[in-house]
Amino acid sequence: MEDELNALYEAVQEDFSEFYKTINEDDEVRFTAKLTPSEGKLDFNVNFYERGLFPPGAYHSEGHQDGMGVCLYLALMKRLFADRFTIALLDDVVSRWIRGVAINSASSLNLNSPTRSS
Repeated sequence: MEDELNALYEAVQEDFSEFYKTINEDDEVRFTAKLTPSEGKLDFNVNFYERGLFPPGAYHSEGHQDGMGVCLYLALMKRLFADRFTIALLDDVVSRWIRGVAINSASSLNLNSPTRSS
């Protein structure tokens, strides 16, 4: 069971990082994240401009943290539901984003959808 969970954590952190790089392609091309299980919890740290891995709230703005939340949610849904996950309604989180960023983000993330129409 532990091996399966570790494989899931690794897959989610990779998907999350790719999604986040996609919506922040102007300045986060080397972004990485790390999910680290420890007794009774799961640590989540992200790269801040190659200065190290820190909790998201340490250096990233609220807007970037909102984007991380969406990317983490989508990475989890991808791993849990695969191609059965076809739509997500994101109201409160997306409404806090700057309008242009949210529209660009939604368009960019749609490119990663396995069932997107061309």
